[in-house]
Amino acid sequence: MALVQIRLQSGSYADVEESLVDEYIKGTYGDVYKGAIKTKDLPEFSDYTEESGNTVEKYLPDGNVQLNTGTILPVQDVMIQPAEPVIPDDNGGSGTDNGFGAQTPGPSDPTTTVDIDLGAIPKGAEFWDYEGNIAIVYRIPGDSNATPLRYTATKEDLVAIFGPVEADNITFTTPSKDDWDRSLVFGNSVELYDPSIIDPTRNPWESFVGAVEKQAAVRPWLKSEEMLYLLAESTLEGRTVTDAEWESTEWWRTHTQAEREWLLLAQQVNPDTGEVMTKDALEKVFDDRIKIKNAMVSAGIFNLTDDLVNWVSEKFTTGQWSGTYTDEQIKLLADPQLPGDIDTGMQTFIDEGGVTFDTTRAGEQQVKDLVSQWWGPIFGANVKDSQIEQWAGMLRNDPNGEIKLIDKLKASRKSLFPEYDEDLTYEEIASPWRGFVQNAWGQNVDDASDVVQEVIKLNDTVKAGQYLFKKGLEDNVAKPTQEALKAMSQAFGSGQRGRA
Repeated sequence: MALVQIRLQSGSYADVEESLVDEYIKGTYGDVYKGAIKTKDLPEFSDYTEESGNTVEKYLPDGNVQLNTGTILPVQDVMIQPAEPVIPDDNGGSGTDNGFGAQTPGPSDPTTTVDIDLGAIPKGAEFWDYEGNIAIVYRIPGDSNATPLRYTATKEDLVAIFGPVEADNITFTTPSKDDWDRSLVFGNSVELYDPSIIDPTRNPWESFVGAVEKQAAVRPWLKSEEMLYLLAESTLEGRTVTDAEWESTEWWRTHTQAEREWLLLAQQVNPDTGEVMTKDALEKVFDDRIKIKNAMVSAGIFNLTDDLVNWVSEKFTTGQWSGTYTDEQIKLLADPQLPGDIDTGMQTFIDEGGVTFDTTRAGEQQVKDLVSQWWGPIFGANVKDSQIEQWAGMLRNDPNGEIKLIDKLKASRKSLFPEYDEDLTYEEIASPWRGFVQNAWGQNVDDASDVVQEVIKLNDTVKAGQYLFKKGLEDNVAKPTQEALKAMSQAFGSGQRGRA
Protein backbone atom coordinates (compact mmCIF):
# COMPACT_ATOMS: atom_id res chain seq x y z
CA MET A 1 0.00 0.00 0.00
CA ALA A 2 1.60 3.28 -1.17
CA LEU A 3 1.57 6.18 1.27
CA VAL A 4 1.66 9.88 0.48
CA GLN A 5 2.60 12.56 2.97
CA ILE A 6 0.38 15.58 3.41
CA ARG A 7 0.78 18.69 5.55
CA LEU A 8 -2.28 19.71 7.51
CA GLN A 9 -3.32 23.31 7.93
CA SER A 10 -2.18 22.94 11.52
CA GLY A 11 1.37 22.54 10.23
CA SER A 12 1.75 18.90 11.20
CA TYR A 13 2.28 16.04 8.74
CA ALA A 14 0.48 12.76 8.13
CA ASP A 15 1.09 9.74 5.90
CA VAL A 16 -2.10 8.60 4.14
CA GLU A 17 -2.97 5.95 1.60
CA GLU A 18 -2.32 7.22 -1.92
CA SER A 19 -5.73 6.21 -3.26
CA LEU A 20 -7.46 8.16 -0.47
CA VAL A 21 -5.43 11.38 -0.60
CA ASP A 22 -8.20 13.38 -2.25
CA GLU A 23 -10.72 12.16 0.33
CA TYR A 24 -8.45 13.26 3.17
CA ILE A 25 -7.94 16.69 1.60
CA LYS A 26 -11.70 17.08 1.14
CA GLY A 27 -12.13 16.43 4.87
CA THR A 28 -13.88 13.07 4.52
CA TYR A 29 -11.72 11.59 7.28
CA GLY A 30 -12.18 14.59 9.55
CA ASP A 31 -12.00 18.38 9.38
CA VAL A 32 -8.43 18.29 10.67
CA TYR A 33 -7.35 17.02 7.24
CA LYS A 34 -9.46 19.43 5.23
CA GLY A 35 -7.37 21.69 2.99
CA ALA A 36 -4.18 19.68 3.49
CA ILE A 37 -1.43 19.87 0.85
CA LYS A 38 0.75 17.08 -0.51
CA THR A 39 4.32 17.59 0.68
CA LYS A 40 5.61 17.51 -2.89
CA ASP A 41 3.25 20.39 -3.78
CA LEU A 42 4.30 22.69 -0.92
CA PRO A 43 5.24 26.13 -2.27
CA GLU A 44 8.39 26.38 -0.15
CA PHE A 45 9.86 23.50 -2.17
CA SER A 46 8.79 24.80 -5.58
CA ASP A 47 12.04 26.60 -6.48
CA TYR A 48 14.09 23.51 -5.65
CA THR A 49 11.80 21.34 -7.77
CA GLU A 50 12.12 23.67 -10.74
CA GLU A 51 15.90 23.73 -10.42
CA SER A 52 16.59 20.06 -9.78
CA GLY A 53 13.57 18.40 -11.35
CA ASN A 54 13.18 16.37 -8.16
CA THR A 55 10.30 16.63 -5.73
CA VAL A 56 10.31 16.52 -1.94
CA GLU A 57 8.24 13.45 -1.16
CA LYS A 58 8.42 13.43 2.62
CA TYR A 59 9.27 15.70 5.50
CA LEU A 60 11.15 13.85 8.26
CA PRO A 61 10.85 14.66 11.97
CA ASP A 62 14.64 15.01 12.30
CA GLY A 63 14.64 18.11 10.10
CA ASN A 64 15.59 16.33 6.87
CA VAL A 65 13.50 15.65 3.78
CA GLN A 66 13.33 12.67 1.47
CA LEU A 67 13.35 13.26 -2.28
CA ASN A 68 11.55 11.18 -4.87
CA THR A 69 14.96 9.74 -5.72
CA GLY A 70 15.28 8.40 -2.17
CA THR A 71 17.99 10.90 -1.28
CA ILE A 72 17.87 12.44 2.22
CA LEU A 73 18.79 16.13 2.50
CA PRO A 74 18.57 18.79 5.24
CA VAL A 75 15.34 20.73 4.83
CA GLN A 76 17.22 24.04 4.55
CA ASP A 77 18.94 22.77 1.41
CA VAL A 78 15.67 22.50 -0.50
CA MET A 79 13.48 25.08 1.24
CA ILE A 80 12.93 28.69 0.28
CA GLN A 81 14.66 30.56 3.09
CA PRO A 82 13.12 33.70 4.61
CA ALA A 83 15.18 36.85 4.55
CA GLU A 84 17.65 37.13 7.40
CA PRO A 85 16.26 39.36 10.14
CA VAL A 86 18.19 42.49 10.96
CA ILE A 87 19.98 42.13 14.31
CA PRO A 88 20.21 45.35 16.31
CA ASP A 89 23.58 46.35 17.70
CA ASP A 90 22.26 47.21 21.17
CA ASN A 91 21.00 43.81 22.22
CA GLY A 92 22.20 44.05 25.82
CA GLY A 93 21.63 41.38 28.41
CA SER A 94 23.69 38.41 29.42
CA GLY A 95 21.89 35.60 27.58
CA THR A 96 22.78 33.93 24.31
CA ASP A 97 21.73 35.20 20.89
CA ASN A 98 18.71 33.16 19.77
CA GLY A 99 19.07 34.06 16.11
CA PHE A 100 16.45 36.79 16.15
CA GLY A 101 18.52 39.54 17.75
CA ALA A 102 16.81 38.99 21.12
CA GLN A 103 18.72 37.78 24.15
CA THR A 104 17.82 34.49 25.81
CA PRO A 105 18.01 34.78 29.60
CA GLY A 106 19.84 32.07 31.52
CA PRO A 107 18.02 29.33 33.41
CA SER A 108 17.89 31.39 36.58
CA ASP A 109 15.94 34.24 35.00
CA PRO A 110 12.19 34.39 35.71
CA THR A 111 9.74 33.40 32.96
CA THR A 112 8.78 36.36 30.82
CA THR A 113 5.19 36.54 29.61
CA VAL A 114 4.64 38.47 26.40
CA ASP A 115 1.34 40.21 27.03
CA ILE A 116 1.48 42.57 24.09
CA ASP A 117 -1.05 42.09 21.34
CA LEU A 118 0.75 40.00 18.76
CA GLY A 119 -2.51 39.88 16.83
CA ALA A 120 -2.30 36.43 15.36
CA ILE A 121 -2.19 34.24 18.47
CA PRO A 122 -3.83 34.30 21.91
CA LYS A 123 -2.33 36.66 24.48
CA GLY A 124 -0.36 35.45 27.47
CA ALA A 125 2.22 33.41 25.57
CA GLU A 126 5.65 32.44 26.88
CA PHE A 127 8.45 31.81 24.42
CA TRP A 128 10.83 29.02 25.36
CA ASP A 129 14.17 28.00 23.92
CA TYR A 130 15.32 24.73 25.44
CA GLU A 131 18.53 23.36 23.97
CA GLY A 132 17.65 24.84 20.60
CA ASN A 133 14.04 23.65 20.72
CA ILE A 134 11.71 26.62 20.41
CA ALA A 135 8.15 26.56 21.73
CA ILE A 136 5.24 28.88 22.37
CA VAL A 137 3.81 28.07 25.78
CA TYR A 138 0.60 28.80 27.68
CA ARG A 139 -0.50 27.85 31.17
CA ILE A 140 -3.74 26.06 31.99
CA PRO A 141 -5.92 28.67 33.70
CA GLY A 142 -6.96 27.78 37.23
CA ASP A 143 -4.43 24.93 37.44
CA SER A 144 -2.52 25.14 40.73
CA ASN A 145 0.47 23.44 39.07
CA ALA A 146 0.52 25.98 36.22
CA THR A 147 0.87 23.12 33.75
CA PRO A 148 2.56 24.38 30.55
CA LEU A 149 0.91 23.72 27.16
CA ARG A 150 3.65 23.61 24.56
CA TYR A 151 3.33 24.37 20.84
CA THR A 152 6.44 23.39 18.93
CA ALA A 153 7.94 26.04 16.65
CA THR A 154 10.93 26.94 14.52
CA LYS A 155 12.55 30.29 13.88
CA GLU A 156 11.00 30.32 10.44
CA ASP A 157 7.57 29.67 11.99
CA LEU A 158 7.86 32.72 14.23
CA VAL A 159 8.94 34.97 11.38
CA ALA A 160 6.07 33.64 9.27
CA ILE A 161 3.54 34.18 12.07
CA PHE A 162 4.66 37.56 13.43
CA GLY A 163 6.93 38.99 10.77
CA PRO A 164 10.66 39.66 11.15
CA VAL A 165 10.27 42.87 13.15
CA GLU A 166 7.87 41.44 15.74
CA ALA A 167 9.82 38.17 15.99
CA ASP A 168 12.92 40.27 16.55
CA ASN A 169 11.40 41.73 19.73
CA ILE A 170 10.42 38.43 21.39
CA THR A 171 12.19 37.68 24.64
CA PHE A 172 12.92 33.99 25.15
CA THR A 173 13.18 32.03 28.38
CA THR A 174 15.17 28.87 28.95
CA PRO A 175 12.91 26.64 31.06
CA SER A 176 14.15 24.16 33.59
CA LYS A 177 14.38 20.53 32.54
CA ASP A 178 11.51 19.70 34.88
CA ASP A 179 9.25 22.32 33.29
CA TRP A 180 10.20 21.13 29.81
CA ASP A 181 9.56 17.50 30.68
CA ARG A 182 6.20 18.13 32.35
CA SER A 183 4.90 20.42 29.62
CA LEU A 184 2.16 18.96 27.43
CA VAL A 185 2.78 19.10 23.69
CA PHE A 186 -0.47 20.50 22.33
CA GLY A 187 0.49 20.88 18.70
CA ASN A 188 2.38 22.98 16.22
CA SER A 189 2.73 26.75 16.51
CA VAL A 190 1.00 27.19 13.18
CA GLU A 191 -2.21 25.98 14.89
CA LEU A 192 -2.11 29.08 17.10
CA TYR A 193 -2.25 31.15 13.93
CA ASP A 194 -5.29 29.30 12.55
CA PRO A 195 -8.57 30.62 14.02
CA SER A 196 -10.39 27.56 12.72
CA ILE A 197 -8.35 25.50 15.21
CA ILE A 198 -7.75 27.90 18.10
CA ASP A 199 -9.82 30.97 18.95
CA PRO A 200 -7.28 33.83 19.22
CA THR A 201 -9.43 35.48 21.92
CA ARG A 202 -9.25 32.47 24.26
CA ASN A 203 -6.56 30.60 26.12
CA PRO A 204 -5.61 27.47 24.11
CA TRP A 205 -6.83 25.24 26.94
CA GLU A 206 -10.31 26.75 26.56
CA SER A 207 -10.08 26.18 22.81
CA PHE A 208 -9.06 22.60 23.49
CA VAL A 209 -12.12 22.03 25.66
CA GLY A 210 -14.27 23.65 22.97
CA ALA A 211 -12.70 21.44 20.31
CA VAL A 212 -13.41 18.36 22.42
CA GLU A 213 -17.03 19.41 22.72
CA LYS A 214 -17.26 19.74 18.94
CA GLN A 215 -16.20 16.11 18.70
CA ALA A 216 -19.28 15.03 20.66
CA ALA A 217 -21.04 14.08 17.39
CA VAL A 218 -18.62 11.21 16.84
CA ARG A 219 -17.72 10.91 20.52
CA PRO A 220 -21.13 11.12 22.20
CA TRP A 221 -19.71 10.19 25.61
CA LEU A 222 -18.20 13.69 25.76
CA LYS A 223 -21.72 15.03 26.33
CA SER A 224 -21.42 13.53 29.79
CA GLU A 225 -19.83 15.90 32.33
CA GLU A 226 -18.39 12.88 34.13
CA MET A 227 -16.61 11.67 31.00
CA LEU A 228 -15.41 15.12 29.94
CA TYR A 229 -13.93 15.71 33.38
CA LEU A 230 -12.13 12.37 33.19
CA LEU A 231 -10.63 13.31 29.83
CA ALA A 232 -9.57 16.75 31.07
CA GLU A 233 -7.99 15.24 34.18
CA SER A 234 -5.93 12.76 32.15
CA THR A 235 -4.85 15.52 29.75
CA LEU A 236 -3.59 17.57 32.65
CA GLU A 237 -1.54 14.57 33.71
CA GLY A 238 -0.16 14.12 30.20
CA ARG A 239 -1.69 10.69 29.61
CA THR A 240 -4.72 8.99 28.11
CA VAL A 241 -7.68 7.72 30.09
CA THR A 242 -7.26 4.04 30.96
CA ASP A 243 -9.88 1.44 30.06
CA ALA A 244 -10.38 0.79 33.77
CA GLU A 245 -11.22 4.46 34.37
CA TRP A 246 -13.77 4.51 31.55
CA GLU A 247 -15.31 1.27 32.83
CA SER A 248 -15.82 2.71 36.31
CA THR A 249 -18.12 5.48 35.07
CA GLU A 250 -21.90 5.67 35.14
CA TRP A 251 -21.85 6.26 31.37
CA TRP A 252 -20.13 2.90 30.83
CA ARG A 253 -22.68 1.09 32.98
CA THR A 254 -25.67 2.61 31.21
CA HIS A 255 -24.64 2.25 27.56
CA THR A 256 -24.55 -0.60 25.07
CA GLN A 257 -21.63 -2.83 24.21
CA ALA A 258 -21.41 -1.25 20.75
CA GLU A 259 -21.13 2.22 22.30
CA ARG A 260 -18.42 1.04 24.69
CA GLU A 261 -16.41 -0.57 21.88
CA TRP A 262 -16.53 2.65 19.89
CA LEU A 263 -15.32 4.62 22.91
CA LEU A 264 -12.27 2.38 23.29
CA LEU A 265 -11.51 2.65 19.57
CA ALA A 266 -12.03 6.38 19.16
CA GLN A 267 -11.02 7.77 22.56
CA GLN A 268 -7.53 9.02 21.76
CA VAL A 269 -6.58 12.40 20.34
CA ASN A 270 -2.98 12.86 19.21
CA PRO A 271 -1.95 16.48 19.86
CA ASP A 272 1.44 15.96 18.18
CA THR A 273 -0.06 15.17 14.78
CA GLY A 274 -3.37 16.93 15.14
CA GLU A 275 -5.23 13.72 14.33
CA VAL A 276 -8.58 13.67 16.07
CA MET A 277 -8.74 9.87 16.03
CA THR A 278 -6.66 6.79 15.53
CA LYS A 279 -6.31 5.44 12.00
CA ASP A 280 -8.58 2.47 12.77
CA ALA A 281 -11.29 4.79 14.11
CA LEU A 282 -11.06 7.08 11.08
CA GLU A 283 -11.30 4.09 8.75
CA LYS A 284 -14.42 2.91 10.56
CA VAL A 285 -16.00 6.37 10.25
CA PHE A 286 -15.25 6.48 6.54
CA ASP A 287 -16.27 2.87 5.86
CA ASP A 288 -19.53 3.31 7.77
CA ARG A 289 -20.38 6.40 5.76
CA ILE A 290 -19.94 4.43 2.56
CA LYS A 291 -22.00 1.56 3.98
CA ILE A 292 -24.85 3.86 5.03
CA LYS A 293 -24.90 5.75 1.73
CA ASN A 294 -24.98 2.50 -0.25
CA ALA A 295 -27.79 1.18 1.95
CA MET A 296 -29.80 4.35 1.36
CA VAL A 297 -29.30 4.20 -2.39
CA SER A 298 -30.23 0.50 -2.44
CA ALA A 299 -33.39 1.31 -0.50
CA GLY A 300 -34.41 3.80 -3.18
CA ILE A 301 -33.24 7.10 -1.66
CA PHE A 302 -31.42 9.45 -4.03
CA ASN A 303 -30.34 13.11 -4.31
CA LEU A 304 -28.87 12.55 -0.85
CA THR A 305 -27.09 15.26 1.10
CA ASP A 306 -23.87 14.49 2.96
CA ASP A 307 -25.48 15.93 6.08
CA LEU A 308 -28.11 13.19 6.22
CA VAL A 309 -25.64 10.41 5.41
CA ASN A 310 -23.22 11.67 8.05
CA TRP A 311 -25.94 12.06 10.69
CA VAL A 312 -27.18 8.49 10.27
CA SER A 313 -23.69 7.01 9.94
CA GLU A 314 -22.58 8.76 13.16
CA LYS A 315 -25.46 7.13 15.03
CA PHE A 316 -24.45 3.76 13.58
CA THR A 317 -20.69 4.20 14.04
CA THR A 318 -20.94 5.33 17.65
CA GLY A 319 -23.21 2.42 18.58
CA GLN A 320 -26.19 4.62 19.43
CA TRP A 321 -28.12 2.79 16.70
CA SER A 322 -27.84 -0.96 16.21
CA GLY A 323 -27.52 -2.43 12.74
CA THR A 324 -31.14 -3.64 12.82
CA TYR A 325 -32.47 -0.26 13.94
CA THR A 326 -30.40 1.55 11.30
CA ASP A 327 -31.73 -0.73 8.55
CA GLU A 328 -35.29 -0.13 9.73
CA GLN A 329 -34.86 3.65 9.76
CA ILE A 330 -33.39 3.68 6.24
CA LYS A 331 -36.37 1.64 4.99
CA LEU A 332 -38.78 4.06 6.67
CA LEU A 333 -36.98 6.99 5.03
CA ALA A 334 -37.39 5.29 1.66
CA ASP A 335 -41.02 4.33 2.28
CA PRO A 336 -42.80 6.14 5.15
CA GLN A 337 -45.90 3.97 4.53
CA LEU A 338 -44.16 0.94 6.00
CA PRO A 339 -45.16 -0.01 9.55
CA GLY A 340 -42.92 1.61 12.15
CA ASP A 341 -41.96 5.07 13.41
CA ILE A 342 -39.20 7.29 12.08
CA ASP A 343 -36.69 8.16 14.79
CA THR A 344 -37.73 11.45 16.37
CA GLY A 345 -34.16 12.74 16.47
CA MET A 346 -33.69 12.07 12.77
CA GLN A 347 -37.05 13.64 11.91
CA THR A 348 -36.11 16.75 13.89
CA PHE A 349 -32.74 16.90 12.11
CA ILE A 350 -34.47 16.66 8.72
CA ASP A 351 -37.15 19.23 9.55
CA GLU A 352 -34.98 21.80 11.27
CA GLY A 353 -32.09 21.41 8.86
CA GLY A 354 -34.24 21.66 5.75
CA VAL A 355 -32.82 18.33 4.59
CA THR A 356 -34.32 17.15 1.31
CA PHE A 357 -34.03 13.92 -0.66
CA ASP A 358 -36.03 11.90 -3.17
CA THR A 359 -37.14 8.29 -3.12
CA THR A 360 -38.14 5.88 -5.85
CA ARG A 361 -40.78 4.58 -3.44
CA ALA A 362 -42.64 7.87 -3.37
CA GLY A 363 -46.13 7.29 -4.76
CA GLU A 364 -45.95 3.50 -4.68
CA GLN A 365 -48.23 3.14 -1.67
CA GLN A 366 -50.70 5.53 -3.24
CA VAL A 367 -50.69 3.38 -6.38
CA LYS A 368 -51.24 0.21 -4.33
CA ASP A 369 -54.15 1.83 -2.48
CA LEU A 370 -55.81 2.92 -5.73
CA VAL A 371 -55.31 -0.50 -7.32
CA SER A 372 -56.84 -2.23 -4.29
CA GLN A 373 -59.72 0.25 -4.25
CA TRP A 374 -60.61 -0.32 -7.90
CA TRP A 375 -59.57 -3.93 -8.54
CA GLY A 376 -59.92 -5.58 -5.17
CA PRO A 377 -57.66 -8.04 -3.31
CA ILE A 378 -57.46 -10.73 -6.01
CA PHE A 379 -56.57 -8.76 -9.11
CA GLY A 380 -54.93 -5.94 -7.18
CA ALA A 381 -52.48 -8.30 -5.47
CA ASN A 382 -51.20 -9.69 -8.76
CA VAL A 383 -49.92 -6.43 -10.22
CA LYS A 384 -46.19 -6.68 -10.98
CA ASP A 385 -43.73 -4.51 -9.05
CA SER A 386 -42.48 -3.02 -12.30
CA GLN A 387 -46.00 -1.84 -13.10
CA ILE A 388 -46.37 -0.33 -9.63
CA GLU A 389 -43.07 1.52 -10.07
CA GLN A 390 -44.11 2.81 -13.50
CA TRP A 391 -47.41 4.16 -12.23
CA ALA A 392 -45.73 5.66 -9.16
CA GLY A 393 -43.34 7.48 -11.51
CA MET A 394 -46.37 8.84 -13.36
CA LEU A 395 -47.82 10.17 -10.10
CA ARG A 396 -44.48 11.83 -9.19
CA ASN A 397 -43.83 13.42 -12.54
CA ASP A 398 -47.26 14.21 -13.98
CA PRO A 399 -49.58 16.70 -12.21
CA ASN A 400 -52.54 14.81 -13.73
CA GLY A 401 -51.01 11.42 -13.01
CA GLU A 402 -53.62 10.33 -10.45
CA ILE A 403 -56.52 11.16 -12.79
CA LYS A 404 -54.90 9.22 -15.62
CA LEU A 405 -54.24 6.22 -13.36
CA ILE A 406 -57.83 6.16 -12.10
CA ASP A 407 -59.08 6.18 -15.70
CA LYS A 408 -56.87 3.16 -16.46
CA LEU A 409 -58.04 1.29 -13.37
CA LYS A 410 -61.68 2.13 -14.06
CA ALA A 411 -61.45 0.78 -17.62
CA SER A 412 -59.92 -2.48 -16.41
CA ARG A 413 -62.41 -2.82 -13.55
CA LYS A 414 -65.25 -2.77 -16.06
CA SER A 415 -63.92 -5.93 -17.70
CA LEU A 416 -63.23 -7.59 -14.34
CA PHE A 417 -66.74 -7.00 -12.97
CA PRO A 418 -68.94 -6.28 -16.00
CA GLU A 419 -72.11 -6.86 -13.97
CA TYR A 420 -71.75 -3.46 -12.29
CA ASP A 421 -71.79 0.20 -13.25
CA GLU A 422 -68.39 1.25 -14.62
CA ASP A 423 -68.05 4.17 -12.20
CA LEU A 424 -68.26 1.94 -9.13
CA THR A 425 -65.01 0.99 -7.44
CA TYR A 426 -64.43 -2.56 -6.24
CA GLU A 427 -64.82 -1.24 -2.70
CA GLU A 428 -68.24 0.20 -3.49
CA ILE A 429 -69.25 -3.08 -5.13
CA ALA A 430 -67.99 -5.40 -2.40
CA SER A 431 -69.15 -3.47 0.65
CA PRO A 432 -72.83 -4.61 0.69
CA TRP A 433 -71.93 -8.21 -0.24
CA ARG A 434 -69.61 -8.53 2.76
CA GLY A 435 -72.57 -8.06 5.07
CA PHE A 436 -74.67 -10.46 3.01
CA VAL A 437 -72.06 -13.24 3.28
CA GLN A 438 -71.54 -12.61 6.99
CA ASN A 439 -75.27 -12.87 7.65
CA ALA A 440 -75.56 -16.09 5.63
CA TRP A 441 -72.63 -17.85 7.28
CA GLY A 442 -72.60 -16.15 10.67
CA GLN A 443 -68.93 -15.22 10.33
CA ASN A 444 -66.60 -12.87 8.51
CA VAL A 445 -65.17 -14.17 5.24
CA ASP A 446 -62.07 -12.77 3.59
CA ASP A 447 -62.66 -10.75 0.42
CA ALA A 448 -59.89 -12.68 -1.27
CA SER A 449 -61.77 -15.98 -0.82
CA ASP A 450 -63.45 -17.70 -3.76
CA VAL A 451 -66.74 -17.53 -1.86
CA VAL A 452 -66.93 -13.75 -1.68
CA GLN A 453 -65.66 -13.33 -5.22
CA GLU A 454 -68.34 -15.71 -6.54
CA VAL A 455 -71.09 -13.88 -4.63
CA ILE A 456 -69.89 -10.55 -6.07
CA LYS A 457 -69.94 -11.94 -9.63
CA LEU A 458 -73.45 -13.42 -9.18
CA ASN A 459 -74.80 -9.98 -8.28
CA ASP A 460 -78.13 -11.61 -7.40
CA THR A 461 -79.36 -12.06 -3.83
CA VAL A 462 -81.42 -15.20 -4.58
CA LYS A 463 -78.65 -16.95 -6.45
CA ALA A 464 -76.07 -15.76 -3.93
CA GLY A 465 -78.19 -17.11 -1.04
CA GLN A 466 -78.61 -20.51 -2.68
CA TYR A 467 -74.87 -20.65 -3.45
CA LEU A 468 -73.88 -19.77 0.11
CA PHE A 469 -76.23 -22.37 1.62
CA LYS A 470 -74.90 -25.14 -0.61
CA LYS A 471 -71.27 -24.08 -0.21
CA GLY A 472 -71.73 -23.81 3.56
CA LEU A 473 -72.94 -27.40 3.78
CA GLU A 474 -70.01 -28.61 1.67
CA ASP A 475 -67.52 -26.78 3.89
CA ASN A 476 -69.37 -27.72 7.12
CA VAL A 477 -69.95 -24.08 8.04
CA ALA A 478 -71.83 -23.98 11.35
CA LYS A 479 -74.77 -21.71 10.57
CA PRO A 480 -75.99 -23.22 7.27
CA THR A 481 -75.33 -26.73 8.62
CA GLN A 482 -77.47 -26.08 11.71
CA GLU A 483 -80.20 -24.53 9.57
CA ALA A 484 -80.22 -27.60 7.35
CA LEU A 485 -80.45 -29.97 10.32
CA LYS A 486 -83.23 -27.91 11.83
CA ALA A 487 -85.17 -27.98 8.60
CA MET A 488 -84.73 -31.76 8.30
CA SER A 489 -85.85 -32.26 11.91
CA GLN A 490 -88.94 -30.22 11.34
CA ALA A 491 -89.75 -32.07 8.13
CA PHE A 492 -89.35 -35.55 9.61
CA GLY A 493 -91.21 -34.62 12.79
CA SER A 494 -94.28 -33.47 10.84
CA GLY A 495 -94.35 -36.71 8.81
CA GLN A 496 -94.35 -39.01 11.89
CA ARG A 497 -97.20 -37.10 13.56
CA GLY A 498 -99.29 -37.39 10.39
CA ARG A 499 -99.00 -41.24 10.25
CA ALA A 500 -100.03 -41.65 13.86
